Amino acid sequence: MLNDPVFSDLVEVVVAPGDDFFQGMNGHYERDRKYAATIRRVLSVLFFIVFITIILAFCYKAIAATTAIKTVLISWTQIESVADGVKLCQEMGALPEFERVGQCVLRSQDGSACTVVTRVPKDQQDDQAIFYLGHEMCHCYGDCDHDDD
Repeated sequence: MLNDPVFSDLVEVVVAPGDDFFQGMNGHYERDRKYAATIRRVLSVLFFIVFITIILAFCYKAIAATTAIKTVLISWTQIESVADGVKLCQEMGALPEFERVGQCVLRSQDGSACTVVTRVPKDQQDDQAIFYLGHEMCHCYGDCDHDDD
C-alpha cells in the first residue's frame, strides 16, 4: 500500500524530515499560527477572569461570615435606687452578681431578646450610670462575661 502512487506523495510529505506540512498550503500556516496564538491568549484571559472570580467569591463568603450582624431586642428597665434594682433583679431571676450595684441583665435562651435593669443617668455627665448601662447592654450580645478574679 505504501508503494501505491496515490499514497506515496502523502507518505513523503508526512514523514520527510524537515518538511513542514503546512508549507504547501498557500500561506495558511502563518494565518493558522496567528489564529492559534490569539485563541491561546483569549483562553488565558478567560481562565484568569474565572480564577479571579472564584477567588473573590470565596473571599466575599469569608468576609460575610465574619461580619454577620447580630440583632438583639433590648428593653431597658430604669430604676431609681440600688434597693429597687436588687428587688427587681431578684424577681427576674438574675444572677447574684448584681447585688452590689443593683443592676443586672436577663437574656432570653436564644439570645434574641434582653432586659437591662440600670439606674437612670442624672445627666450626660453621669459617667458611672452610662458606663453601667453600656456594660449591661454588652451582656446582651454575650461579649462582656465577668472574669472570676
